[in-house]
Amino acid sequence: MTQNKSESTVVMITVGELKLEFEKTSDGIILLSIMDSVTGTELLSSQLLPLFTIKMRNTETMEDKQINSSFEWMSTKIERKEDFILLRWDNPNIENIKVELHGKLDDYNSAVYWNMSIENGNPNWSIMSVVFPQIGISDLGDDGHVFFPRGPGEVQKGLWNRPFKHHGIYPEPWTVMQFLSAYNQKTGIYISTHDPNASAKDITIESRPDERSVVFTFEHFAENMTKAGNDFALSGHAVWRLLRGDWFDSAMIYKDWISKEARWYPDLDANGRKDTPEWMKELCVWVTTGGKAENVVPRVKKFAEYMGVPVGFHWYNWHQIPFDNDYPHYFPVTDGFADGVEEL
Repeated sequence: MTQNKSESTVVMITVGELKLEFEKTSDGIILLSIMDSVTGTELLSSQLLPLFTIKMRNTETMEDKQINSSFEWMSTKIERKEDFILLRWDNPNIENIKVELHGKLDDYNSAVYWNMSIENGNPNWSIMSVVFPQIGISDLGDDGHVFFPRGPGEVQKGLWNRPFKHHGIYPEPWTVMQFLSAYNQKTGIYISTHDPNASAKDITIESRPDERSVVFTFEHFAENMTKAGNDFALSGHAVWRLLRGDWFDSAMIYKDWISKEARWYPDLDANGRKDTPEWMKELCVWVTTGGKAENVVPRVKKFAEYMGVPVGFHWYNWHQIPFDNDYPHYFPVTDGFADGVEEL
């Protein structure tokens, strides 16, 4: 159904126990509701956010502009088939831009798997980044929890009542997972990107106590950013899935996907990674220290002698640059480093 300027249509999509509601307005498409149809819980915050935001730059004037799914489009379309939904936007206030969201509907898991593509036919504007998904989660009550991927994963309780913000650029060492979840004892939601290529993305959670909302956003950096006319295609899928459980169940959803589709997932057997050398499997002691060879080598040798077994050594500060600074220019090394490695 292609829009004209006078119509506003509400489209409801049921996928398993998840119920979605979209409004196609005179110049955009708005997500109105994400509901658990079994418990009757509204999971979407009342402070509605755009489905997506596209950050663009004029390569001649260096003007930055944002366009989103909710306003200023010449035409939009929502089409429902048996097992997918298509949302389309054409020609916003920057001409020759077309956006498609193609959602595969999974009734068994009460989930939607989104593909996103943007055709940029404008010779003056470049797509810099795309924020999708961006979803405000409604207050889940006194037992409401949020999981986010800081370090090995972290759970915070009651974020709807206090200021909190965290972001990390996946796949940096402190942001090694691509999923977020919010839940209580009865219901919840799993929001993720199932990206088999591990493309860089900025994953953010931010509480908004005045709105009783916690906002989840995934910002993807566009290929060929700063070049006019670049297109965008989401790597993998964005996932909205009804959650019955907690952080552990969220992790199992993510693990199941990784083991089947992630390109970096290693071959495993009963003993773990097949490509792990035997010496590493049998190494039972590691020591970590750092500094110049003249100070480090004698101490490490003395430690290994005391332990009486093979020892692994993680050597920090073997370079002349300050620690955690001036990457990736590690060289030159400190005096005696190469000889120290050989001696150990």
